[in-house]
Amino acid sequence: MKTSLLMGWFVCFALVVGASYVVITSPIAKEIPSGEVIDVDLGVVGPGQKIEIVAKRSTGEKTESGPNEALWDQLVVLDKSLPIGWKNQSSLLYENPLKAFVIVSKDSLDGTYTFFVKAEDYGEGINPLLFRAKVRVSRNLLDLDVVEKTLTAGVGHPATYTIKLRNKGNANDVFEISAQGLPKEWKSAEFIKNVFIPYNSEQSVSYEVMGFER
Repeated sequence: MKTSLLMGWFVCFALVVGASYVVITSPIAKEIPSGEVIDVDLGVVGPGQKIEIVAKRSTGEKTESGPNEALWDQLVVLDKSLPIGWKNQSSLLYENPLKAFVIVSKDSLDGTYTFFVKAEDYGEGINPLLFRAKVRVSRNLLDLDVVEKTLTAGVGHPATYTIKLRNKGNANDVFEISAQGLPKEWKSAEFIKNVFIPYNSEQSVSYEVMGFER
């Protein structure tokens, strides 16, 4: 009986040690174990945005032929699992880290969408690891706050406003700032300003408005 218990414990321990995993580092940080397919929430994105899925090559398992750790060779987005109108690009073979991309359709309605991603090893004996990626599509991704509510400037001189912007989504993007409703004698010195804001980050930018009459 004692021997049986020890053998059972050893087998269980060996199974745990031999389990592979994939480590996602962007747009979220998560270690995904092999076995049952699980949902992985990649966060919020907007219509037309590109999601970058970055993973380490580490598998957590040794190669079949030696003591070295096996490595994932590619991160693959399964075409047929994508929502209608969405596009994808699997990672390059053997790149480090692995980077796969998914582009959300510009016509996507707000809501939750899923697709499948698979980590592949092509020569070291590791079984593929599949997970279901989940993203929420929303048009409400940008918080904007004008720091100076009122400014005074001379005729023909620019008034420079500070604008705080926060990208609430999980995709990097370029946001466009423009001024509307100005008197016809006024103008924006930078009528349209494009600002790149990484995902889940905040940035302050200056924006000039100029008046030509009192």
